[in-house]
Amino acid sequence: MSGGKSFFQPDNYKAEVGKDFKRITLYLCTTEDLNSSEEVTYSKYESPSSPEGVFNNEDLPDDLQNQICSDEEVARELQNQLDSEAQLSPDDVVHVSEEESPLSTLGETLRKPEDVIVKLRSEVDNDSIDNFFLVIRRGISLSRLLALWRWQEKRTPVTKVVRIRIIGENGIDSGAIAKEILETSITNIEQVMFPDGFPVDSTLHVQNGNYHTAGEISA
Repeated sequence: MSGGKSFFQPDNYKAEVGKDFKRITLYLCTTEDLNSSEEVTYSKYESPSSPEGVFNNEDLPDDLQNQICSDEEVARELQNQLDSEAQLSPDDVVHVSEEESPLSTLGETLRKPEDVIVKLRSEVDNDSIDNFFLVIRRGISLSRLLALWRWQEKRTPVTKVVRIRIIGENGIDSGAIAKEILETSITNIEQVMFPDGFPVDSTLHVQNGNYHTAGEISA
């Protein structure tokens, strides 16, 4: 933000004001729009020659003016990069075949979807008696399930075998209940967070880790 020495980050802003993200509203606008729509009073740098309610950069000390100019240059450069990426034509996109672009992870090459399943299965810890255990209600909402998953992840590594107990139903999960709940959850994730096969444009899902948790559930 103008006058600061560090780049603006929502986490730092949240810590500074001491409020939850849901209680913070940020507005982005140009200096011209700000000056024409709001009466901003800067008593510390108020200039008698400036119209009341109009903020003038010339009223600021030289170091703050330089910082504002530097911040504006960084913002314009980032915006130009975003604009150039958004204007890529279909001719700029390089298409390669599956054999030409294998996915490599931890020294291994994944060429087929089946290789991904095999890789994920090898990461599951079947040796320990400790399981990734969830107690839920049938018909639980997706947001509640994601929250419970993140809470349990703080206690048990997510690489453990998933076991689920449904409140009000007897029985020990030997894999079938977990499979049923995970399949239902993945369907809900697709409908809520990835409609039409694309992730929804939601800063909430990014900030609270919903996308990360959805990936773990799918894996």
